[in-house]
Amino acid sequence: MAAVIKAQAVDRKRTQQRLLDAALEVFAERGFHGASLRDICERAGTNGAAANFHFQGKEKLYRAVLEYAAQRFRAQPLPNEAHAAERTPWQKLHAAIKSLFQRLTLEEDSAVLIRLVVRELIEQSAALDCVAAALGTHAAQLEEPLRAVHGPGTSSDYVHFCAFSVVNECLFLCAAQQSLHRLYPELAKRQSIPEQFITRVVARERRATKQLQRFGKPKARS
Repeated sequence: MAAVIKAQAVDRKRTQQRLLDAALEVFAERGFHGASLRDICERAGTNGAAANFHFQGKEKLYRAVLEYAAQRFRAQPLPNEAHAAERTPWQKLHAAIKSLFQRLTLEEDSAVLIRLVVRELIEQSAALDCVAAALGTHAAQLEEPLRAVHGPGTSSDYVHFCAFSVVNECLFLCAAQQSLHRLYPELAKRQSIPEQFITRVVARERRATKQLQRFGKPKARS
C-alpha cells in the first residue's frame, strides 16, 4: 500500500512538472489572456482537467509558473574572480554587467523564460511581485560597482535607478535579439553583440558621471 501511495505521489509530481513546463511555453508565447488551459494540457500531454485539478485554475497556474520562472531566474552569488581587487571601478562594473548578461542566458530555455518575464513586466498581473523580486537580486549585485564609479556621495535612489535601468536593458536586449538579427542580418553572424552592448552601457555611465561632476550629483539623503 505504501508503495502504491509513493508511486501515485511521484506520478502527481511528474504531471505537475509537465504542466508547469508546458504552461511556461504557452504563457510566454501568448500571454496570460491569450493562453488557455486546454492548450496547456494538450502541450503537456495530460487530460483536459489536469490543470484545474493540480493548480485550481488558470490564475493560480500562472502564478505558479511565474514563481517557477523567478526561482530559476534569480541571481546566483557572484564568483570570486582572481585579481578582482586589482581592477579599476570601471572594469568591475564591466565585469558585473557581463556576469549579469551571462546569467540571464545561462539556462537552456533562457529565451522562453525571458519572454515570459518581459510579458509580465509589460502586462503586469497580480503576480508581478514574483518577477520583481527575482530582478531585484540581479539589480542588487550591480549597486556596489555602480556606487563605486559614481562616487560614495551619490544618493541611494540614483544608484537603485541605474541598477534597475541596466538590468532591464540587458533583459530586453536578450528578448529582442531575434528582432535585432532580422533588422541587421550581418549581426547574426557575429558573437560580439553582448560585449558591444556592455561597452555601450559602461560608456553611458561614464558620460553620466562626467555630467554629474559638472552639474552636481544627486545627494544622499540624511
